[in-house]
Amino acid sequence: MKVKIWTAKQLPIIQELVSNGKIPKAVADETLRVVSILDEYYGSERNVDNDDGGFLLIYTDCLEDNGEIQRFLDSYHIRLDDMELDDTLCTDDGITWKSVLYLVSNDYGITLIYPCKDEEN
Repeated sequence: MKVKIWTAKQLPIIQELVSNGKIPKAVADETLRVVSILDEYYGSERNVDNDDGGFLLIYTDCLEDNGEIQRFLDSYHIRLDDMELDDTLCTDDGITWKSVLYLVSNDYGITLIYPCKDEEN
């Protein structure tokens, strides 16, 4: 499952994912941090597809390979290794949660958050 988040108004979706055990609290905390910045600088009423700012795309399940992410990035003409930031949010029970930032333009970024098995890092 993947969830697209671009404003703090959508945080109840994230809270539900934490409650259901789909994502750890560290992912929810990072989501809040990023959308708070987007809302502050670009507005909470922006059109995510037409206005500046960007969004987060959160994958709740480990991916078999990076092919799905690359296919998503292809629609923005970005390569997998063109990330601006690659961070580990947390590790739990053999699963590492990653946060990766891609800049589409000067004023539009995409943060991908996804779990992967420790040996895939």
